[in-house]
Amino acid sequence: MPANPVLQAWIDEYDAIAAEFMAAVSAEGAEFGERDAWRERTDGLVEKLRASNALFRNADASITSGPLSEACVACSTSLGSRTFTFSLKCHRNCYFCFNPNEESYEERLVEDVDWRADFKALAAEGREMTHIALTGGEPLLRPDETVAFFGSARKLWPSAHLRLYTTGDQLTQEMLEELVESGLNEIRFSVKPDDTPELHERTLGHLRMACAYAAKLREEALARGVKLEGRSNTTPEHRDRALDVMVEMPVLPGDFEAMRKLLDELDAMGAFGINLLEFCYPFNNWPEFARRGFKLKNPPYEVMYNYEYAGSLAIEGSEETCLELVEYALENDLGLGVHYCSLANKHRSQVSQQNASQKVAHPCYKMDQQDFFYKTIKVFGVDVRPVSAFLERTQKRPGRMFGGPSWSYDAEDDCLSLHPRHLEALKRADLRTSVGDKVSYAMSFNILEKHGSDTVLRELKLELI
Repeated sequence: MPANPVLQAWIDEYDAIAAEFMAAVSAEGAEFGERDAWRERTDGLVEKLRASNALFRNADASITSGPLSEACVACSTSLGSRTFTFSLKCHRNCYFCFNPNEESYEERLVEDVDWRADFKALAAEGREMTHIALTGGEPLLRPDETVAFFGSARKLWPSAHLRLYTTGDQLTQEMLEELVESGLNEIRFSVKPDDTPELHERTLGHLRMACAYAAKLREEALARGVKLEGRSNTTPEHRDRALDVMVEMPVLPGDFEAMRKLLDELDAMGAFGINLLEFCYPFNNWPEFARRGFKLKNPPYEVMYNYEYAGSLAIEGSEETCLELVEYALENDLGLGVHYCSLANKHRSQVSQQNASQKVAHPCYKMDQQDFFYKTIKVFGVDVRPVSAFLERTQKRPGRMFGGPSWSYDAEDDCLSLHPRHLEALKRADLRTSVGDKVSYAMSFNILEKHGSDTVLRELKLELI
């Protein structure tokens, strides 16, 4: 707890916002687990994975063993990456489906989104699309429309990486070949964690078919002299008749043995990879979650915000199982790429896209290249004067009192904001207030928002450093 009562009041205000949100969710019947009950276990697993040289990205929200799809990299780093849906209609009825939480869900079950108009608008503004995905609903309920989608995308953006999300239930060899001819580069099958053994085996059959076809295309590419490294059959230079086969699915808490078996099967059939998604509650069907003994992860967010990703509350225990599976892949040297994509990683993508939309020129702020928030260091009240005096004394280009090239004073909040690069020097200086208390610093997390014709930088969180 900081000695500074002004800073503590600000932190308490943000904590109150989080508590109010959790109370509203609980009032609808959902149940949170004990606060931070999961943290010691998951922190330990993360450190073991770090020691095993797993690939860490996006402030540890993305952790991978083996190859990682280029589309996953682009998801949080490229303004040219976008996912489309023309219909939310689906033949499955998964209790954990996010789509019923989507805006205008009922209408979108019967009315298509005009992706052709979206493509035309993007092309007209000269947008260079690098990674394009089609999801649903189930796109393969309308195979002709799905083929048309990828054919148009390939014609407009010849070098783009194109991928499809599907259950695979309707997939045939002929359909797969037609999709690849139209431009498809990556197919991601959704394996349902609660499928019957019969449905599960049918999905595996479709995966084997796709992997066999991908292997055939790879042989043809190598025979033509195409240079391919690792398991991926597609590169930025090679998009024509190139297919990678993946699984993307949520992982139930404690479902390690069934998932371990799936990883071994995918590795044996030559699949490129699997995205392990943190299992989420999409603000509907809570009785189905409660019946299975699930609880919500507490706290629900690292940074409170109105995230667009519909499955916006993680289920406690899923992350641990995902991390154990990445550990298994590393220990057993699987060639399969095993990527843990946490809920926080989904949120990173939104933050990155919003904050990359316009450069913030304010000298006190810096975009964090790991979690993509704009950040500044803040001190309040009695802590302002020792910090500002230190900056004025030590900086090569000191400005006016309570201001300067990389710090700024707000009289209304009695707050000094400063660029994060100053933090280490300030900590080494061990600054004290006039009564001898140590100065308290807080990290401010910020995001860009459009308000009409204006773009504003909104603070979402203060975290004591």
